[in-house]
Amino acid sequence: MNTELDNTLSDDELDARLRTTFATVMPLLDTPSTATTSSGGSESDTDGELLVFDLAATPSPPSRRRMTGILGAAAAIVLVVAGLSVAQRDPSPTPAASEPSQLPPPAESTPGSEVVEYEIAPPVGTYPVVSCEENNTGPCNPYADLPVAAGLSDFYVGPERLGTPVVSLDEFGRLVRCTTLDATGATCDKLEGYAGVGITRYPSVGTVDNSGGADAGGLDVEIGTTFTDIAPIDYARKWGNDPELGDASIEDVEVRGQAAVTYAYAGSRYVAWTERPGVLVWVKAANDAPDNLLEIAEGVRRVPGPATIPWIVSVPDEKHGNVYDASSNDADTLLVGRHSDGSECVGLGYIESACTGAIGEQTFAKIVDDRALVTGIAPATVTAVRVSQNGTKLVETPTRPIDASPNLLFSEYVDVEGPVTVEWIDATGVIASTDIEIDFCRTACG
Repeated sequence: MNTELDNTLSDDELDARLRTTFATVMPLLDTPSTATTSSGGSESDTDGELLVFDLAATPSPPSRRRMTGILGAAAAIVLVVAGLSVAQRDPSPTPAASEPSQLPPPAESTPGSEVVEYEIAPPVGTYPVVSCEENNTGPCNPYADLPVAAGLSDFYVGPERLGTPVVSLDEFGRLVRCTTLDATGATCDKLEGYAGVGITRYPSVGTVDNSGGADAGGLDVEIGTTFTDIAPIDYARKWGNDPELGDASIEDVEVRGQAAVTYAYAGSRYVAWTERPGVLVWVKAANDAPDNLLEIAEGVRRVPGPATIPWIVSVPDEKHGNVYDASSNDADTLLVGRHSDGSECVGLGYIESACTGAIGEQTFAKIVDDRALVTGIAPATVTAVRVSQNGTKLVETPTRPIDASPNLLFSEYVDVEGPVTVEWIDATGVIASTDIEIDFCRTACG
């Protein structure tokens, strides 16, 4: 008895298989096209220099995407027919293993995953320092370079099918700062910032009528890398439309094995999740293709970030904590900026004043839970800081060491409004004083 299987199909069997194949594939030709992005240029949200990352895949123009899908489906039919024909001629078994794929491996989905080295040109490198002495009419970086720990500044781009992302590297100097230095004080171990602004954008060739308040970049795909410890739900509540109205537009989903949320902002749909510890990633899909949101999010890729950032470090204060809430790109605490000559600038939330080290430039008032916190940075010789109003001492507080500077931190709550006098005190007595205003009317008072 012949026990071998007969792999030859009769004419009737072949006809049946072809009919089944066509019935399965043809409905796919009517599937609506999806994303409407391309590598066309558009204006950036910032005035900084734009760097274009040339990834391996180049997208088809929007007008050809549907044709590409049709051709792909037709090709699938041809392959099936060809396969059946080959089966008729050669019943030999299919090889057990195919050649290794030449495509780059998928991005890791677990926090702390290794960066995947993709073909990117020009390479992401050190933050470009533009001397303020050489360029005093445009953006410049007056601060020294601060190296960051390996992989710390890595950010995310989209799937290869989106084509070439446009990335503005100088945003690292404007929107990202260090929050923790290593034991030597020479390298940054933790970053914060980059909220609400996507470092990676895939511009669309389409336009949006923004006369009614719509986002002019609504057709763009945008990918943000926000350095924060807050949960995705808290980020969505801060950046979604009308957070006071509740969480009606926020939905729980899953992305890359992580808990995620979707939310709406300016007519677009977003998704946010924690990709690795201290790094929240969010994606905005094109307004006309919101169904692509989760598909794009699943395919984001981690790429190397800048090796250095400008030397600006946030100063933790145990009196009110140091949790960056990502509601804006301002810090929630004092900042110290260091120049290459070692001199320092001080700011609260951001640095904008002169950098002479005068008491008036380094003393601030911050409203925290309906109390006034008087805070600032004082020289290393100052042992205490006194706060008075109309000649009456309100409080005298000792200075405290900080990691970001050889100078000292002072902060203390007072429960008054109006002008107060702040004095630096060293071993010889009062060495400097300034008047500041405490105003509990933090927004619009009408």
